[in-house]
Amino acid sequence: MRTEERVVVTRAIEDLWAFFMDIQNLPKWDRGVARVQATSGDVGVGFTFDTFAAGDRGRMSYEVTRLCAPYEYEVVTRSSFFSLGRWQFTLEATGAGTAVSCIADFSVRTRYLWLAPVLAMLGPRAIRRDLGELKRVTEAVPDDAAGAAPAAG
Repeated sequence: MRTEERVVVTRAIEDLWAFFMDIQNLPKWDRGVARVQATSGDVGVGFTFDTFAAGDRGRMSYEVTRLCAPYEYEVVTRSSFFSLGRWQFTLEATGAGTAVSCIADFSVRTRYLWLAPVLAMLGPRAIRRDLGELKRVTEAVPDDAAGAAPAAG
């Protein structure tokens, strides 16, 4: 399954890139993430981290597979649910700020295929909601602290 959503944030691309590169910001805008834990060194290609849902349930492990500052990054996950999940974020400077695109491309394991129609219906809405929250959170930060957006993903 593949879905793509986009939002324009009234922030400079460098500010949004700095926000994205601090993985502790993830819970501020991703409704499914309550906590993030780095599992390897510095953020870059090969960097790994885990996310946890509320109550430390639903752990997902991710790896950064592409990083082209300040324009694009990609993370992948494999789990008991996803045989492969790939999220690609692209940032593009616009006259109104920065366009943030998210392409989510994932496949569920065979035993969960029955959920595919539900995921196909809810996936785009969930990503739209998360990008809306990203916009709200990053636009609420004063200009002089945008890159250091409120500490926690």
